[in-house]
Amino acid sequence: MKKHHKTHILLILFVTGLFALWWADVGGPPTESESAFVLPALRKPDAKSVRRIVIESPKGTVAFERTEDDDWQMKEPSDVAANSAMVKTLLGNLTKLMPSEQAGKIQDSGDQFGFASPAATIKIFAEDSKTLLTGLEIGAPVQGFKDERYVRPLGEKRIEVVDSRLLSQVELPPIDWREKTLFDVPSFYVARLTVTGPGRELTIQREEAHWEILNPIQAPADDEKVEGIVAELSSLRVADGEKGFVADNAANLAPYGLDKPDMVVTLKQKAESRPDQVMLVGKEVPDKPDHRYAKRANQDDVVMIDAKGLLDLGKKPNAYRSLKIADVTPGKCSFMTFQLSGKTIKLSHGADGWEQLEPLRQKADATTVTNFLQRLSQLYTTEYLDPSQVNEPTLDPPVVAIKVWQFEGNEKPPATAPSEPTGAPRVNLRLGRIDAIRKSIYGQIEGDRSILALPEAFREVVPKNELTFRDRTLLTIGATEFSHLTVVQGKTKYEIQAPNTPGTSLHWQLTEPVTGQADDEQVTKAVLLIGNLRASEFVTLDMGDGKAYGLDEPGLTITWTLHKEAEKGKADSTGTLRIGSPIKGTDLYYANLSGSAMVFKLTSEFVQPFFGEFRDHRVLTFEPSRVQRIVFRWPGRWLSLVPTIEQKGLPPKWHSEFGQDTTGFDVSKINALIEQLAKLQTDHFVQYYGLFTEAYGLTPPRVSVEFQFDGQSKKVLRVGNQSESGPLYATTENSNAGTVFTLSGPAWVELTKAPKRADDLPDQVFQMPAQGQSK
Repeated sequence: MKKHHKTHILLILFVTGLFALWWADVGGPPTESESAFVLPALRKPDAKSVRRIVIESPKGTVAFERTEDDDWQMKEPSDVAANSAMVKTLLGNLTKLMPSEQAGKIQDSGDQFGFASPAATIKIFAEDSKTLLTGLEIGAPVQGFKDERYVRPLGEKRIEVVDSRLLSQVELPPIDWREKTLFDVPSFYVARLTVTGPGRELTIQREEAHWEILNPIQAPADDEKVEGIVAELSSLRVADGEKGFVADNAANLAPYGLDKPDMVVTLKQKAESRPDQVMLVGKEVPDKPDHRYAKRANQDDVVMIDAKGLLDLGKKPNAYRSLKIADVTPGKCSFMTFQLSGKTIKLSHGADGWEQLEPLRQKADATTVTNFLQRLSQLYTTEYLDPSQVNEPTLDPPVVAIKVWQFEGNEKPPATAPSEPTGAPRVNLRLGRIDAIRKSIYGQIEGDRSILALPEAFREVVPKNELTFRDRTLLTIGATEFSHLTVVQGKTKYEIQAPNTPGTSLHWQLTEPVTGQADDEQVTKAVLLIGNLRASEFVTLDMGDGKAYGLDEPGLTITWTLHKEAEKGKADSTGTLRIGSPIKGTDLYYANLSGSAMVFKLTSEFVQPFFGEFRDHRVLTFEPSRVQRIVFRWPGRWLSLVPTIEQKGLPPKWHSEFGQDTTGFDVSKINALIEQLAKLQTDHFVQYYGLFTEAYGLTPPRVSVEFQFDGQSKKVLRVGNQSESGPLYATTENSNAGTVFTLSGPAWVELTKAPKRADDLPDQVFQMPAQGQSK
């Protein structure tokens, strides 16, 4: 029992100690640290518990009361808005007011320190505005110290010396305590600007880092202009000093035009807890152009402002409108509709990407959709036109009507693409005719009477028909799945055979027009293009007889066959792509796939490789080290050269086999020539078979180069005349028929010229020698 009794005593002592600490903290006498301040009572309560401040001085009494919005209202000598920042500064200075350490505490009646007739008395009330919390009498300045002053807390005898700069406000006249700005909010805190009044209608809202017009239309705002007008409103002050305060406690606002204001401006702050700030603007002040009567909506005093920069505010919404048409984020768009030629296109964004819902439900082409949205997000008008300035813009009905919706906030695309949009569209744009003079498309935002002059280039991404957003990927075939390829270029036909085993490395064989090695690089490029066939644009679903597109007699036809192992999972084991007419003024061609009546466009980048030669462009191949003899033959001249190995591992040196004169022939270049000829390629094959024509100059040639190897094997290159386009005709045939190709470059032209000997006559036998030369 004693043990329990002792525990109870300790518990009581502990609780009592806690209570004592709490009482000392909130309601007890000042602590040592608090005593360091002149008005320690201000250190106790929450700052908002100070409800009333009264300053009494020979200049009169000024009283302030805290409002529910934590601002300050002047109550005496007039019930008007106070400069809250000044009142808060004064209260903060009084809270932090500390006595001078050098002066010490003075215990005196105070008459000699200026307290017989104080310069000012400050009374601070709490809670109900009637309970005196503390106060301060301000005495005389300290002689010899311009920045120090005597003060005495109300009801006390101690006199302190303090920094007089902290109390400089208390002797100001009442007029200086009045709020001189019409809006007490920094411009960067403004979330929305609204302007109403006769002929005025404007709402602009801050959206993250940008401004957007919400009313009378929804459109991006010009950030720089809006920031400018918001800054001007935030800094708007009463004009003409003291004369600008026209009337206090104005019961009748009609003389100032404020009973039916010409303009009402509202600034909404970012902080939801802060109330809107509203200014009413009335009549023009007599004899003061651009000056208007104004008042805060929550005050009844009338002031005068210089409204020069505000007179048209809200009358011309386009003045604060960005030239950008819509504030669209491509990745956040959720739904789109297009109305054109009586048809509807609907696109919906789901987790798997964009899907076309109408006119036919299918996967949409992601590239085309993304390209359209990116161009839309960057769409600007060159100007805003009044309807009276445009003749027949063709906007009612429009040529194309576009609506785009966007996900809200952090909303993500749903698992299944929705069949209908939700909420209001982010973009509601109508497009009319193209103006060739302005090089613009006329457009109009729904609900806006202004006509837009949009860049003509935007028409490139606007749907022309119901095929625009169809998935443009037409084929998906791996390069190793092809077994056979036929390319018909007008009258030239290439038959190309792939390896027998699919999936192996590709070594294509040419079977027509000649048998031999195909150009692997050229053929591989071709099958990669076919295997990833993608339309540049769809034209029509019904090509008719194809004449309009040059598809009745196509200039290029590509047919392919797949390996049997690759046929599984493919709709067709064979197919044909037909390339029709080039489209005038573009780099596009009309095209069509067999089994379909649809016409689409292909770029020249896709088409041109199929006009190339599919034969291997290598015309000579041998090992340079095997060459034992090289023989050059020109008309009336020949030269046989053989190598000498002087040191193993080094290139051989070449010399005349029969002691022939090599003057005029650079034997040192033979090794380089052999290296070039050992892997000789042509730019172009002239013919594959048939007799050589006289124009080729190959019978006889201008030069022939014969390579003899170990044994009896040999290869020969014959070079003939120069073609009209520049390259020389050449062949590796041993007869006067077969393949002819071209060789380009000045080195080949030089090779056709026989080297000069010492005893050769000059080219111009009868030309007189130059002065100083022997005859």
